Amino acid sequence: MLEPRRIAARTAARRIATELGVRVGAEVGYAVRFDERSSTETRILIVTEGVLLRQLQADPFLEGVAAVLFDEFHERNLNSDLALGMVRRVRETVRPDLGVVVMSATLDPGPIASYLGNAAVVESEGRAFPVEVRYLPPRERLQPADLAVWGVREVVAKTEGDVLVFLPGVGEIRRAERELADDARKHRLALLPLYGELPPDEQDAAIGPSDRRKVILSTNVAETSLTIDGVTVVIDTGTAKVMRFDPEAGLDRLVLEPISQASAEQRAGRAGRTRPGVCIRLWNEPSQRGRPERETPEIRRVDLAGPVLQLRAWGEDRVLDFPGSSRRVPRPLSRRSCCCVGWERLMRRGWSLRMVSRWRYCRCIPGWAGCCWMARGPGSCRWSPGWRRCSPSGTRSCVPAAVTASGDATRPAVRGRRRSSIPRPMYSIDWED
Repeated sequence: MLEPRRIAARTAARRIATELGVRVGAEVGYAVRFDERSSTETRILIVTEGVLLRQLQADPFLEGVAAVLFDEFHERNLNSDLALGMVRRVRETVRPDLGVVVMSATLDPGPIASYLGNAAVVESEGRAFPVEVRYLPPRERLQPADLAVWGVREVVAKTEGDVLVFLPGVGEIRRAERELADDARKHRLALLPLYGELPPDEQDAAIGPSDRRKVILSTNVAETSLTIDGVTVVIDTGTAKVMRFDPEAGLDRLVLEPISQASAEQRAGRAGRTRPGVCIRLWNEPSQRGRPERETPEIRRVDLAGPVLQLRAWGEDRVLDFPGSSRRVPRPLSRRSCCCVGWERLMRRGWSLRMVSRWRYCRCIPGWAGCCWMARGPGSCRWSPGWRRCSPSGTRSCVPAAVTASGDATRPAVRGRRRSSIPRPMYSIDWED
């Protein structure tokens, strides 16, 4: 069973084990990055997307797996789409007995059912309590952290129950936490952060019971898959940080954007999971109608060099023809995109499938693979100043380092050099709409 986030995988495993009356790690287990609780007795294993992709690479036939369940698929993460395409290919070629189930509370089931060969659609109406939605726009323009602080101060004395506040990122959470420290002491509140990189014990403290009224400052990790008992008030700042490909820099970057209408409905539903509640939206009602109906799938807005290398290492020869759950081929995967151009150049220079399998485990962003001429092992690469690159607009730019997924970079080749001294690019990139 696939969950989009680690905290969702752990809580789902605990909930299923509780419902079945078993312990986590026996019949029900989970496997996430840096944490796994499973055994030979495990029949239901909840995993994250990265774990499933690694399992597909190591065991392409998914031996011993009877069915794969994709939960919360409406989030349309890149790894979820990639994993669904790979599982569908396995089912079509070597495992016709493999069951595939896609689950979502808000996704239109028609396209996915058609993608899976006109699969059956089963609707299950969940129990939900009524949620009153109120629009409370501030009188002046505020940053998300200041907006959340203002919203908490406006409603905390007028409502009852725990409060769940949605913020776009960790920086905003920490800032709001500092601003609300005095209010927490005055009203005897428990200020608790909640985000993906938070240690598991602190995550459990945020979603578990407390002897004080909780104010949970969360990113969109609490938007789906989590039921926090006691939450009857949701304060929504209406923004989220979304990963998008920047053609000028040639890298993905986080962009602060308004959330979609579907995401706003998901957030409001958090207030009515256990009893009637209220959702305070810190924007006006007309702007709600102007928001996009649904989120853009990640496969249409990020660099696809990493998935291209994963598919090549998996044995997929025709990457551009790989069946994706989005009908339109996304622009970053067009035939003249940077990842495919870079891949073709590497192949012409003698890169073999064995080298590609090494890149699969390298923490370097594969879109800049031309800058590193040899992968020496997992998480390691060697700098080659001979490869350059330019942006789609034709302006000069040079990749100064092997940039890791965490954003760190080393710049041995260009440190201290002026922009005008950077060599001319070896090739340019022409994007297609």
